[in-house]
Amino acid sequence: MKVWILIFVCMFSMPLLVAVLHFRMRKGQILKIRQDYVKNARYFGRSFSSLVEKALPEMKNGMIMLSRQEKVLETDGNQEFVQPEIEDLVIARNTIFCPQQGDLHFQKEIYSEKDALFVKENIRLRAVYSKKRLLFGNKIRLLRWADAEHAVVVYDECDLGERVSSGEQLVIGFGNIFHSLYAPVIRLGQCPEEPDRFMEGRDPRIFRMPVTNSYEYNRHYIDDDMVTESGTVPYTIISRGDIKVIEDIILQGDIHSDGAVRIMENASVLGNIFAENDILLEKNATVLGNIFTQGNIIFEEGASAGQPNKITSVVARGTITFYGSNYVYVTSFYYWNNGRYPPSGNWVLCGMGNMGSYVYLIVEAV
Repeated sequence: MKVWILIFVCMFSMPLLVAVLHFRMRKGQILKIRQDYVKNARYFGRSFSSLVEKALPEMKNGMIMLSRQEKVLETDGNQEFVQPEIEDLVIARNTIFCPQQGDLHFQKEIYSEKDALFVKENIRLRAVYSKKRLLFGNKIRLLRWADAEHAVVVYDECDLGERVSSGEQLVIGFGNIFHSLYAPVIRLGQCPEEPDRFMEGRDPRIFRMPVTNSYEYNRHYIDDDMVTESGTVPYTIISRGDIKVIEDIILQGDIHSDGAVRIMENASVLGNIFAENDILLEKNATVLGNIFTQGNIIFEEGASAGQPNKITSVVARGTITFYGSNYVYVTSFYYWNNGRYPPSGNWVLCGMGNMGSYVYLIVEAV
């Protein structure tokens, strides 16, 4: 009997003994996280341009070696194409690349050392890179990607393919469909000719003020009664219900709400907004921090998110809607289910809806 008890005790204690020995043999190490890691949203353009520039000195007889031998069509920039189907890789080095007719189909990539301007309608592009600026007129259809070192301007009713990126800024018109956009600054629902009016009507003090950590609980209306001698509301607001920040108020803290949040006209929030329900930013409202919600986000005309030289995020489980003249200091829009500026002038960036995935708007330092 004692033998059986001993065998039972050994069988019971063996796994525990192995676990203890393994734990003692392990040497604790701090988990290393690369703080400098940033996903390269301009990978396609930079990789393609690097391949072309390395291979150009060896180009002979209209052939260039990239990942494989490619036939090259060198243009003078303003060339008219005999056939509407252009099957060769296009390289423009000496002048601006600007096709002079519409209804063209470029089946291979385009590389331009100067500006690349597509001003005629119904041009179809596989991919295009410009070392200067890039312009899409009306009804341009992009299959894969477009990238430029300087500004990218898109007019109306374009299909922007998988990704459009810029080293400076994107200016997006109306009626455009896209999956992903990348730039330090994206101006939405604006004509390219319009000047930058981001600072108009905004109190310049908000970009110099610190975010405070003093708390106020279960406040539903942030109004003049909470304004201190500094002319601001220096609190973080935490509430189980809805929160409304009235016109022209400067809130120096965060907002945490189990309900909805409404930032009224010309009001500013210097910190973050976290809400379970919808978030509404009225005309010319400003949020400098992160925005997270389980519901929808609406940016009325002139409302903005983020600021230069800061890393912030805008995340919604539902939709993000822009009503035009909005400024977003943004590195990239990730995985829209066909983000769109409808002809009415409203821009709705939709998540996957029934699948319950989130809509991400990542705002990163310039």
